[in-house]
Amino acid sequence: MLKQILMFVSSDLQGKLRFVEESIQYKDYKPFFTNLWDAVILSGRHALLPFEKFQDLEHTYSWMKYYNTELQGSKVEENVLKDILEEVLLS
Repeated sequence: MLKQILMFVSSDLQGKLRFVEESIQYKDYKPFFTNLWDAVILSGRHALLPFEKFQDLEHTYSWMKYYNTELQGSKVEENVLKDILEEVLLS
């Protein structure tokens, strides 16, 4: 279980690196999403869902949350919203 948790955190951090690169590229700075880290770390062997589902949910939820944030922003670029929606679909 510890190995899977570390793999999840490592994978998420790699995703954050891509997020940073995209933020710089598009000059679109948003907060980081780490919503399920606590749930994964605290639940351990008592999790109701398989570990892999936590990873999938974190990815999908982060993209949906990011999309919602973009919609609330004062300056919304259609191409950015389209890209985010594609990521949600791929999740």
